[in-house]
Amino acid sequence: MKTIALFAALMLQPMMGLHAAPMVGKPNIILVMPDDVGYGDYASLGNPIMRTPAVDAFKKQSLLFTQFHVSPTCAPTRSALMSGRHEFKNGVTHTIFERERMSLKTYTLPQMLKSVGYTTGIFGKWHLGDEEAYRPESRGLDE
Repeated sequence: MKTIALFAALMLQPMMGLHAAPMVGKPNIILVMPDDVGYGDYASLGNPIMRTPAVDAFKKQSLLFTQFHVSPTCAPTRSALMSGRHEFKNGVTHTIFERERMSLKTYTLPQMLKSVGYTTGIFGKWHLGDEEAYRPESRGLDE
């Protein structure tokens, strides 16, 4: 029990001192996963050459997750992001030759969000299976 309390305290410590207006209803969630871009490719993250004013402005209003493992190809990374699990546990090892199909047993972030009343959508690349059972609309996404 002490371990859990210590873990919770350490996880919440970065939020101490944050003050926000009281929220009415559920927060909007916009999850952005850029493709083929590195951590240091944005001006606001230290790149002295690139100018990224729109992304930098968006970042100021957002939470920034900096401790996430990515894979050399997009499907395994997308699988981990959609499930919170290592891509191999989802059956995704590559982007080609049917190795991008996320296990149908995987409970996805969109499915979880829908279960608590969110409307969900994806705009851009899916890359987690093309057959009907694997498509976004079968994995918790409304559009």
